Amino acid sequence: MTEPQKTKTKKTEKTGNQKSEVRKAKAKEIRSKKSEPEIIILERTKPEAKKKSEAEALEIGVEPNNTEQARTDSRKVTWGILAGLVMVGIGLTAWRVVTWQGNYRRENGVEQVKEVGAEPEMTEEEKAAEAERQRQAELAEQERQRQEEIARERQQRAEQIEQASTSGRPLVALTFDDGPSGATTPRLLDILKEKNVKVTFFVLGGMLSARPDISQRAEAEGHEVESHTMTHKNLEKATPGEIQWEVASMNQVFQEKLGHVPKMTRPPYGNGIRRAEVTQNIGTPMIYWSVDTEDWRSRNAAAVQERIRQDAYDGAIILMHDIYPSTVDAVAGVIDELRARGYEFVTVEELAKARGVEMVNGVTYFNFKP
Repeated sequence: MTEPQKTKTKKTEKTGNQKSEVRKAKAKEIRSKKSEPEIIILERTKPEAKKKSEAEALEIGVEPNNTEQARTDSRKVTWGILAGLVMVGIGLTAWRVVTWQGNYRRENGVEQVKEVGAEPEMTEEEKAAEAERQRQAELAEQERQRQEEIARERQQRAEQIEQASTSGRPLVALTFDDGPSGATTPRLLDILKEKNVKVTFFVLGGMLSARPDISQRAEAEGHEVESHTMTHKNLEKATPGEIQWEVASMNQVFQEKLGHVPKMTRPPYGNGIRRAEVTQNIGTPMIYWSVDTEDWRSRNAAAVQERIRQDAYDGAIILMHDIYPSTVDAVAGVIDELRARGYEFVTVEELAKARGVEMVNGVTYFNFKP
């Protein structure tokens, strides 16, 4: 072998040795990296770097690094954990909603709630109760308006009566017992309305309970409605307990049907007015009469008119009964006769006020003369 060939051969061997040493160094470096703990960084690796790393590994005869696969697996695990937490949160929220709805139904008696936060549907019992509440509210408002109208009417009447009293005109109070009667009292009210006359009705509790509408109309038209006891009991013979029952029962009926208790009482038959058991338990002033038409005896319109024509006087309280058709027939003629003589028609309470009398409970009043 010539010298130049030996030199070339040595260079070739040196170059091969260098390459071999480079490969051994790279292999050692890779083995060293594999022996170190692997730190996974969730960072996207560029495709070029990945290819270069694999090529270098193949070049030196070493298997490519599985770091990228591990990163992918780690990302999957992480996202799986997050998804699980989200599902757990959704489940807890749903459980709380269902629990709230169940508690709401139990506490409020609601069978079904369409959606959270919506107003619960009313049960049939609740709907009926609400309808009844509205009906009662409407009735209360109607009663309030009725009482206001009555108060205005009475105020106007008081002014008229004061003028009549100061002018010296005679006053008289027409009173009617034992009603209201569905057969006769409405016709009497029509006559009184046409004649613009106000009177006082002493009603029985049973009759008032049966036809409260008639007495309500009477009050609305400016008339006075007072007590004639619950059962027309003879108070002269009644025990204190029976008297108290009559009074209490009448108060209850008045309150239920007319919205107030009676302010005056006319004892049936006029009995018991001087009996202590009556005066102490009756609870109101007692109203007697000074002119008795005895319409219950005659049942004759002309006889009623004649009795009033003869006996009427200034301050008189005239007794009639609105349950007799003959009495109702007589009323229009009585009004025309007395009005022609200058009389002003007033209620019992108006007559007392016009004469400056403040009535006292348990005391009986027969008339209110000037």
